[in-house]
Amino acid sequence: QTCALPSWNESGLFGFMAPERKIDGYFYVWHRPNMKLTSAGVALWDDVGAETHNCLYSEWFHFNPMAEDTDIFDFELGNGMSCELLEPLKRYRLGYESDELQLDLLWEGAYAPPNLHYDNSAEDGFDVYGGLHYEQAGRATGTVTLRGETIEVDCHHIRDHSRGLRPGPLRKVPVGGFDHAWISED
Repeated sequence: QTCALPSWNESGLFGFMAPERKIDGYFYVWHRPNMKLTSAGVALWDDVGAETHNCLYSEWFHFNPMAEDTDIFDFELGNGMSCELLEPLKRYRLGYESDELQLDLLWEGAYAPPNLHYDNSAEDGFDVYGGLHYEQAGRATGTVTLRGETIEVDCHHIRDHSRGLRPGPLRKVPVGGFDHAWISED
């Protein structure tokens, strides 16, 4: 349940890569339902360029009107991004269409994500995530077509999700992270 404040946020990031090409990427979205706004974007970078001005592709759309039936992981946006929830907390179909980039990926979680609730205290710094944040390891498969060249994606990566009130400008972001690894394909 959301509250009446415009700073209520639901965000989700899906990572993917083509390691043999040294390409990494993300599909990222955040919804502000009380503002009826979705901000979202897609980016790809390699070992040559990692900034928005020199990476392989970066496009961010700040002001997508949020449709009434939008769900954090089930939506279509006017900017060409779409996410279809196939199985909660497990399987998602990601799509993107622009003149330069087409993305068609299936993202599948390797396990149920941990439910990480933080106390939002100033000491731990996790208040920037809004009270709930988790990261989940999984596998991304499909294709990315960049300026006419199709690149196969079959990799392990992570996704994350945050939900709750966001404080003002991000001044103190927690350092560290979560470690994920596979011992085998199983």
